[in-house]
Amino acid sequence: MDPTKTIFKIKGLTGYKVEQLLDGLRINLEKATKQCCVITCHINIIEEDIDQLITALEQIAAEHGSEIEEAPEINDQKHPLYKKILIQRQIKKDLRDVLAADSETLPISECVGRISAEIKYVCPPGFPVLVYGEEIQ
Repeated sequence: MDPTKTIFKIKGLTGYKVEQLLDGLRINLEKATKQCCVITCHINIIEEDIDQLITALEQIAAEHGSEIEEAPEINDQKHPLYKKILIQRQIKKDLRDVLAADSETLPISECVGRISAEIKYVCPPGFPVLVYGEEIQ
């Protein structure tokens, strides 16, 4: 859990549409997907920025949102290997230990059974298939 990040959605709108509308108001997101949006608060964000975001989201929800939630698109076309990896995921080391430890770069053929010192994503949708401290399958 990262307290600097907020994930949100507006019923009736894709994350991409919300991003487009916020961009028109000069508000930038960290990431948008079909389902939701992610925004990060960092050292350069001030309270007025948060107030502006909240006001913009309320305005967008009132003008473009809906009370009816659209059914999410079900996608069972994921590669079977990804499903296996996600189901059998085993975190062997704490994130702090991984980041404090020495690491090395190896050919993929030598990585099975080792502990990951990185995060690897499949894009789209940007879901991590390998995370810090996970045993590589």
